[in-house]
Amino acid sequence: MKAVDEETLIKSDVPDTTSNGLAFRGYKYTEMQIRLTSKGENTWICCDTRCAMICIDRDFFMKNLSDVELHTVRRPIGVHGIGDGYDQTEDYATIPLYIPGIKDDKRIVGMITHEFHVVTKVSCNILLGIDVLDPEGFIIDCGCRIATLASCCNMKIPLHLHKDTVPIMQSHVITIKKSFHLVPA
Repeated sequence: MKAVDEETLIKSDVPDTTSNGLAFRGYKYTEMQIRLTSKGENTWICCDTRCAMICIDRDFFMKNLSDVELHTVRRPIGVHGIGDGYDQTEDYATIPLYIPGIKDDKRIVGMITHEFHVVTKVSCNILLGIDVLDPEGFIIDCGCRIATLASCCNMKIPLHLHKDTVPIMQSHVITIKKSFHLVPA
């Protein structure tokens, strides 16, 4: 067996943000634009690699896609982390998404079609989950604010990364000037 060459350590040139355990604050979510028809208006949706299945808000669906047939799964599927924290969905629909982007310096529109699970209180209207991001070959480059969509000829999709202008780097301390007693209810 051939020996592996010694590895060289390359340290990141990003300024050190470690201080008090709160460096993650300020980062929110990544969005891209889609259309519900090939010539329709663009709308922003969220790309979430922590989301297992693509979800669409029920009100958004009814307003924009009321002519699309809803189907029902045999057993409700539990959905965590949306709206009030837990919901169940039984309804889904097969929907094409039209994604505006760039290929060879020309504006193009890619089309992908997937099953969308209809859920209440999806504030970003559509949550594009890993069940779509992976098989379609999305490569999300937050640093360049671009996603590459492999399944559509490696087209480039502009991204919008939401983060606070000034990251919150310290915890908040609340000081009470008077003492008090809490009485259990």
